[in-house]
Amino acid sequence: MVPADIVANAHVLAAWGVGTKRCGSPFVVNCTATKDLYMKLGEYIETMTELSHKFPLPQSFEEHTGLIIVPNKYLYYIIAAYNHYLPAIVFDGMLKILRKKPRLYSLYRFFDTVMSSLNFFMFHSLEFEKKNLKYLDKLIQLEDRKDLELDFRGTTFLGLVLSMPEGSPFYDWKIDRKSQEERQRIKYKRHMLIKCIQGMFLLACCLLIYRVFSIILY
Repeated sequence: MVPADIVANAHVLAAWGVGTKRCGSPFVVNCTATKDLYMKLGEYIETMTELSHKFPLPQSFEEHTGLIIVPNKYLYYIIAAYNHYLPAIVFDGMLKILRKKPRLYSLYRFFDTVMSSLNFFMFHSLEFEKKNLKYLDKLIQLEDRKDLELDFRGTTFLGLVLSMPEGSPFYDWKIDRKSQEERQRIKYKRHMLIKCIQGMFLLACCLLIYRVFSIILY
């Protein structure tokens, strides 16, 4: 049994995807939970990191090295400011100097707004009654099971995630004008530049702290 609002939202999303021609056949993922699919956040982080390494995204901006999830919003603001907004401000400043449109900072703001709506689902477990689902599974004919499978015994989250790129248009490298090797080199260079920006920021903070304590002590 799927809540009615989820069904309605899925129909609206599918119509929007086809109407705007963003995707002729929207990619649908079955999110029905079973005991095997319940996981800890650490397992989720490892799975998403493995996905990014095995299936790098076309048109991506930076090399993915890890994922951090924290339950405290103030700690998140500090981490996001250091990892996201600090490099974004520097990159946007460079784009302004080159007389190009700065957009990285606004993209991170948009990303944070979207992800904030998922906070409740990230830190809570939801359980649904599955009697109707099991009954429907019994009614499916054998020849139809290749198109519709409702039995999730033995299914793992890692298996579901690693199968996502097979049907998702976002993983199709035809949409990227760069080859996969060229894109990886570009991402690596950006990654190293971001690390340099962060390192210089930490060095400046250390010098500032040293200066303040020097004035106080002497």
